[in-house]
Amino acid sequence: MRELELSLESLKLWRRIDADLGIDTGYRTCGILYADDDAQALADHECWLARAIALVGRDALDSRITSADETAALMSGAARRFAGGIYTPGDGRAEP
Repeated sequence: MRELELSLESLKLWRRIDADLGIDTGYRTCGILYADDDAQALADHECWLARAIALVGRDALDSRITSADETAALMSGAARRFAGGIYTPGDGRAEP
């Protein structure tokens, strides 16, 4: 929780850094999924998401809880099934 606002600000900067600097930094929006093994882990993510929304507001986050079926669809080809997860489609990574 204590780093959430910094993380959101960082994403804003990453999304415009290529244009600001006139270079390709390697940043790509690709999303991130944390898959949960069981109902308790899924409940923990639900709790985290509720706290995060209370802190920064629903409009600031595109994270959502995923069902077992949606998690399976996001992880096509996975060797096993998960209880669900938390997915943030607007997250990204940089690979220069």
